[in-house]
Amino acid sequence: MKKTAQLFLNIVVGIAAFLFFLIVLFPLDDVLSHYLATLEDVTKSGPKLSVAVSDIDASLFFESEFKDFHLYQNRSEVFSAPSISLGVSWFSLLAGAPSIHFTAHYPSGEVSGQVSLNLQDSGRGTQVTLKSLELDFDAVRLRDLKFLETVFASKGVPLRLRGEIDGNVYLDLAQDISDAEGEIALKIKNARINEMTLDDVKLPPENKSLMIPRLILGQKGDPVIFSVEIAAGRVNFREFNIPGPDLKIVIKGNLILDKQFRPNRMSIDGAFGFSKKLESQFPQIEFIAGFKQKDGLFPFKLSGSRGQPSLKIGEMELSNMLNLSSIF
Repeated sequence: MKKTAQLFLNIVVGIAAFLFFLIVLFPLDDVLSHYLATLEDVTKSGPKLSVAVSDIDASLFFESEFKDFHLYQNRSEVFSAPSISLGVSWFSLLAGAPSIHFTAHYPSGEVSGQVSLNLQDSGRGTQVTLKSLELDFDAVRLRDLKFLETVFASKGVPLRLRGEIDGNVYLDLAQDISDAEGEIALKIKNARINEMTLDDVKLPPENKSLMIPRLILGQKGDPVIFSVEIAAGRVNFREFNIPGPDLKIVIKGNLILDKQFRPNRMSIDGAFGFSKKLESQFPQIEFIAGFKQKDGLFPFKLSGSRGQPSLKIGEMELSNMLNLSSIF
């Protein structure tokens, strides 16, 4: 009996020692580095993903930390952070739908959340699609989110938005667009836009590109508010308010999404206004002066499809002047 107990104890101690040295000595950093290096080839059948990092502090059971993290889709940067902590649910990996929780660290604050993915072998590689996404912004300065400028620039809008963002994002992207749901609720304090030029927007009579000066969109006690709900294939605007003073915009309405979650049809009503300083810089505003309401705002309507969008200010149609289809 004693020999049996001793044998059992030796086996337990042996297994425990093996696991201990496996955890301590296992070259997880090298394994992760190799996987990140081959990620683009693995995902070649769908949107090609690639990751670049300068250093990895890996852990089997706890969060791994990555320095100078950059995520690319089809070689265009879609996310970056000076450092990011990542953890994976091992049960989700076994199910073939990895769930990754993370905290991205910036000088001003943090962005934390969770990403759930669908992995499907197409025969030519692994196709990765987004299943769900949760984000929580905690007092992050927009200038720290440098990847946003790259994303906007890829859409032809060289937007340099500044301010401090708080809020959350929740998206559940079902295979059937009608089953997708989500909420976005964000506030931006001290919001402003730095100078930029929109080459796709031509202003009469010289037909020059639109040059936008530095604009104050919101102040400390009056933030920019963006709140939408996603349900039944629609994006419904609960509240969209840019209080100004340089530029004021209020929006209500909805967008109908296609199967790729892109705006397919639009039905948006809103109003916008400028400060006197801004009006003096744009003599073209005289063309729409007759549509100014008593509150000092100009009404507008965005409608139509992604291929043929229509923008009206008052009764004036501006679709021929603006290359809206390039944005959508």
